[in-house]
Amino acid sequence: MTDSVEHTWQRVGIALERAQVGTISERDEAGHGYTLEVQGLKASTVEPQEHHWYTRILHPFGGGKSRGEAVSGRLNVKVIQDGDGSRVDVQGASNDASSSEAARRVLDALRERLS
Repeated sequence: MTDSVEHTWQRVGIALERAQVGTISERDEAGHGYTLEVQGLKASTVEPQEHHWYTRILHPFGGGKSRGEAVSGRLNVKVIQDGDGSRVDVQGASNDASSSEAARRVLDALRERLS
């Protein structure tokens, strides 16, 4: 973002609260970070499925890939200096797939709110 770290940190906090992607459990003003508790976060947009004449034959019960799975985790959201602007970094537990997916969905929500 082309804004100062302090101002971006404030905007990220407001965006996290308004997007309702989780609960902010800790705020670190000096380190420009948040700890976010995510429970049952679903994808904001579900990819449309292709429908062909054979879809019902091959997948009579809807089959295919499910993209609406709920994810949970504890995430660290940090705003850091990046050249003349700032960058938002969202991290979860490195060995937890659900936490990684939750981090991706939180970043998507922040991109939507901050753009």
